Amino acid sequence: MRPIRTIWFLLFAFAAAPLPLMGAVEPVVVAIVDSGLNGAHEAFDYRGPESGDDQVVAWWDFTRPGVPGPSDRWDARAEPSDETGHGTVVAGLVAGRVPGEWIPAEGFEIAVAKVCDLGGCRGDIQGAIRWAVDVAGADVVVVSLGAGVPIPESVAGVHEAVAYARQHGALTVVSVGNGLANRNVGPGAGSITPFGSSADALVVGNDGGTGLQETWDPEVVADPFTDRAPGAWCVRCSTSARGSSIANARVGSVAAAALALARQAGLNPSPDEVETLLKRAARDTERAPSIEGYGVLDRTGFDELARHAVAGTTPPRPDGDVNSIYVEHVAGGLRSVWSRSLNGDATLLKCHEDPDARSGVIGGGVHPGFGRAERWDVGPDHGVVRVTIEFSSATQDLDLYAVEPAESGWRVVARADSRGSGSDSVMVSTARPVSFLVVGRVVLTEQPYRIAVVGPGGDMTAHSAGGLVCVSTTPRVVHVS
Repeated sequence: MRPIRTIWFLLFAFAAAPLPLMGAVEPVVVAIVDSGLNGAHEAFDYRGPESGDDQVVAWWDFTRPGVPGPSDRWDARAEPSDETGHGTVVAGLVAGRVPGEWIPAEGFEIAVAKVCDLGGCRGDIQGAIRWAVDVAGADVVVVSLGAGVPIPESVAGVHEAVAYARQHGALTVVSVGNGLANRNVGPGAGSITPFGSSADALVVGNDGGTGLQETWDPEVVADPFTDRAPGAWCVRCSTSARGSSIANARVGSVAAAALALARQAGLNPSPDEVETLLKRAARDTERAPSIEGYGVLDRTGFDELARHAVAGTTPPRPDGDVNSIYVEHVAGGLRSVWSRSLNGDATLLKCHEDPDARSGVIGGGVHPGFGRAERWDVGPDHGVVRVTIEFSSATQDLDLYAVEPAESGWRVVARADSRGSGSDSVMVSTARPVSFLVVGRVVLTEQPYRIAVVGPGGDMTAHSAGGLVCVSTTPRVVHVS
């Protein structure tokens, strides 16, 4: 059993007002699910597997055959290692001692689960998350990984593990990806990692990312750049590293520090409460909520976050806060649709007629439910048809859903997402009648579009069934009121 250590330095560094000393508290453990750790790096206090009071409290190499037992905190087959350096960079920005970097959870205990090596991320990610929670006792789990073409079953397993972590007291922070630079598949092809589409994770994007690294639909953002990543950290870097992995590490550090401050004040907030605190403390900028979520988490706003962590309160948000409406009800609703459909849950939409709709045009505005839509019916045919939508403005966002009638609404059977490309398509079998919804999530001005259907025999006709306003009736955990 490792000793319980104090965290006085946090109080003096960040608390705005003196706090009563309460003695030692249970330390916060952060799990790094990544490519491992270079334990010899000077940023970490690692003194070998026999040490009982250094920084690395648990280690397992999930890229090797074999699984840890229910009490196996340490993989005795090999010392902690990291062939790519990615995990070492992430761990360093979560809890390392790095001159020139702001790391609020500096020196915190870390559990290292290695799931990636030079051959890719082949380890058991969902098993690593469960091990981090059940065996290593992690309070925060940092997952800065993605997958180019996910196998739905494996992604669903990771989603289940993230949900399991939350249910058992651990908050998982996940990088949203690096925009079109990743070309990942998720709620928007090319925009969000499949793990970042979990409805049970805190999803982190890049603050100030531009071009191919501008991220979509994060819940919060942070600085994605570090110039403190020498070759000893990152084999594939020179002196700098950039991306949502860096941003995610920073948010993981903030989450751990906030939880530690709360514990020092005699509180024990749940993952939901820690997530709510971070979201509401995020600093809103002039960027769109689809780009920054609630806003930026950085040193500037940490003093206020720390005061609320100690008091057990949350920072106020303005009335009618568009950022929170967008994150929770628009992007969050779609994230729920995607993650729950991967888990085999039926996603149901309940729609009512939109009397102001015009065919071929999606009206403007932000709808705090699911979206404004137009329904198109395609006659049954035996085989696969491709439905394509094209629209004029790449700055507006339209989605395409294939749906079928259900007892209490419409069941989603497939979806595609244009993500600013100006067009997208979805393929679906029409052995039974299928309808398609063109959905406007956040369309600030009216957006005209065209729809085309091609079947086994050539072009087919789609018949408009009128405009709709839809909400998702699939249950979703909303962490912020």
